[in-house]
Amino acid sequence: DFLLSKRNIIIMEKPFPKSIEPTPIISASIEIRFDVNCPLDAVFGIVFNELRKEYTEYEQLPITTIPEQIRIQDGLIDQPHYRLYKKNSSLSILMGPKIFVFLYTKESLDGSEDYPGWTNSLSIELKKLYSILFSLNIISKVNRLGIRCNDFFETINIFDYTEYNILNRNHDRKDLEKTQIVQTIEKNGFVNNVVVSNNSNFISKGSIIKGSMIDIDSFTTDIKEDFSQNYEKYLNDCHEINKEFFYEMLRKDFVDSLNSTY
Repeated sequence: DFLLSKRNIIIMEKPFPKSIEPTPIISASIEIRFDVNCPLDAVFGIVFNELRKEYTEYEQLPITTIPEQIRIQDGLIDQPHYRLYKKNSSLSILMGPKIFVFLYTKESLDGSEDYPGWTNSLSIELKKLYSILFSLNIISKVNRLGIRCNDFFETINIFDYTEYNILNRNHDRKDLEKTQIVQTIEKNGFVNNVVVSNNSNFISKGSIIKGSMIDIDSFTTDIKEDFSQNYEKYLNDCHEINKEFFYEMLRKDFVDSLNSTY
C-alpha cells in the first residue's frame, strides 16, 4: 500500500510567473470540436482556401485512407484528417470535418524555437485563426474547447519538487523509482486531466533524453452559443486554469530557480 503525502513546504500561489527559462513546454495544443452546416467533405477545402497564404503546406493523415462511411460509423470523423503547416516553423494546424487544433511542437532542447508564450504569440495567432474560421459561417455549434500542455524537465525527478510524495507504509519515498500519477480534477467548469511522470523521454534530433513530464489537459463542454463572439474569454479562462494546475503543484523555490519573470 502506498500513501500520497503532502509535505510541509511552500508551494506556488498567485501571482504566477509570466515566464520561466528555459521554458519546459515541449508541446501545446488548443482544440475546438464543433458541428458544421455544410457537407463534411467540404470543410477542409473551405478552411484551407482561407489559410493557405500563411499555412502554405498540408499533408493528409493516415485516417483519410479509411472510407468516409466507416470513419463516421467508428466515430473517427471527430479526429484530425489533415495537417497544415508553415515550412521551418514549430506551429501547425490539425483539422478534420469537426475539429480544429492549433499546435506548437518543440523539436529539440537546444533553445531554438522555444515556446513563444501565450500572451504575445499563441493567443494572438489563435484570435486571428478563429476570426477567419468563424467568418466562414460553416460552424453551427462549438461543443468542446481544450488546452493541453506538456512540460519536460531534463534529468530531474519531478517529485523532488512537487507538493506531494508517494510513501510506503514505513513512510519511505516510493517515487524515487519509476512513478506516474494520474488525476482528474474538476474546477471552475473545466475538467483537468493531470499526469505527472518521472520516467519520460523526449526525442531531440534523434537522441533520446530522459527526464520528467507534466501533462495537463484542461477542457470544457459547457460552451454557450456566444463562443464565436467571445472566444477570447473562453481561451483565456482555459489557459489560466491549465497554468494554475501546473504552478500550484510545484515548490516555490523550484519555480524561482527557473529564472522566473513576473
